[in-house]
Amino acid sequence: IYYRKINDTKIAFSVSKKNGNAVVRNYQKRVVKEIVRELFEYVENYKMLIVVKKANEELSYLEKKENLKRLLLKIRKDERHEK
Repeated sequence: IYYRKINDTKIAFSVSKKNGNAVVRNYQKRVVKEIVRELFEYVENYKMLIVVKKANEELSYLEKKENLKRLLLKIRKDERHEK
């Protein structure tokens, strides 16, 4: 995840062609978008680029959600320590 603190929320998703054909890549983006929707409180006021890796394909929905939540909490924690 690449991020920057801003006064608005903007989120982009990137899935490499190495992850499969267009159907597979779009499915992966839809799943990650839904997870971000559920965890929106953690991404408010950030500009983010979420890069979906190939290893993500093998994880269950709950594992993906936990991994993304852990990363988002780490970003918020790092932001507090930088101030």
